[in-house]
Amino acid sequence: MMVVSGIALISTPLWEKILDALLQKQFDVRISGPNDAAWGFALCALALVYHLVNTGIYDALRSRSKQERTSLEIEHDRSIFLKADSELTEQQLDWFLEVLSNDHSYRSSGVSRLDNFCRVLVATQNTFLRKTLDGRSNDFLVEANNLLEFISYKFFVFPSKQSGEDLRFCMVPGLNCDREGDGSPEQMAKYDALTDEVCELIKQVRKLYVELRISIKRELIV
Repeated sequence: MMVVSGIALISTPLWEKILDALLQKQFDVRISGPNDAAWGFALCALALVYHLVNTGIYDALRSRSKQERTSLEIEHDRSIFLKADSELTEQQLDWFLEVLSNDHSYRSSGVSRLDNFCRVLVATQNTFLRKTLDGRSNDFLVEANNLLEFISYKFFVFPSKQSGEDLRFCMVPGLNCDREGDGSPEQMAKYDALTDEVCELIKQVRKLYVELRISIKRELIV
C-alpha cells in the first residue's frame, strides 16, 4: 500500500495539487478526480487571472512610460523658455511696447532683445514639444515678426546726431510735426494712419505674448 500511495503521489503533477488547493480554498471546488466541469472552471479561472495580470502590467508600464515622456517634455520646454526669457523678460517687453505705443520710438537695445527672443523660439532645436506651447509660440512669432518688419521700414534714427550705441529710432520723423514735419493736414493724415497700424501690431503682440506666458505657466509651472 505504501508503494502504491507513493506512485500515486509522484504521478500527480505538483501544479495540479496547488491549483486544486487554491480552487478549493477560494471557490470550494475540487478538480481532482474525473470532474470535467471543475477542470473547465479551473481553466477559465486561470485564463481570467492571466489576462488580468498581463493587462495590469501592460497598463502600468504604459502609464509609467507616458509619465516619463511628459516629464522629459516639460524639462525640455522649460529650458527653452528660460533661454528665451533670458533674452527678453516680460517686464522688458512691456516697457518696449509701452514706449513704442506712446512715444512712437524705441531704443536699439530694446528691439535687439525682442529680435533675440524670437530667434530663440524660431530655432528648430528649440521647438516646444508640448502642442499647446508650440501653437502659442508660433502665433506670437508671426505677429512679433510683423511688428519688427514694420518698424524696420517706418522708423528712423532721430535725432540724426546721436552718440553711443543705443540709438533712438522714431516713426517717420518727417511726418510728425513735433519732430521734422510741417504739420500739414496731408502729413498728419499719413502719420495718423501709421499710428493706427503700429498700435494694432503692438496690441496683437502684447495679447499673444500674454497667451503664451499663461500657457507656459500652466504647462511648465514657470
